[in-house]
Amino acid sequence: MTERTAIKLDRANIKNLARESMKGKKPRVYWVAVFYLVVVNILSELSYRMQLGNIDLNRVVAEISQGYSINLPELSFFGAVLLFAVTVMSRVISVGFQGYCLRIGRKQHAGIGEIFDIFSIFFKAFALLFM
Repeated sequence: MTERTAIKLDRANIKNLARESMKGKKPRVYWVAVFYLVVVNILSELSYRMQLGNIDLNRVVAEISQGYSINLPELSFFGAVLLFAVTVMSRVISVGFQGYCLRIGRKQHAGIGEIFDIFSIFFKAFALLFM
């Protein structure tokens, strides 16, 4: 049985461990994070547009803060199903990105495809979102 050495977990040491984990990864971890953020923001914008249509969000927030009630456009059944699908896809991709980050932290092979590999276990990830 080997003896483990204790690692001091202060901010500087954690930062160095993270840099060491990210070193030499192809594609660069920063570019994978940017790609993930772009995809999630596009899905978020799509969800926003489906819910509010062409309504100005700043105007909605201002009217609500002043105590006015507003009428939002109604979604059709197809629109509601599509909105649900976009929301679920965004959440599942987020789980995939978390898995990518775990692989990087564990110094395992990780590529941009890891974000989308979660779709192979889609129903497990979907169930996990509701727990």
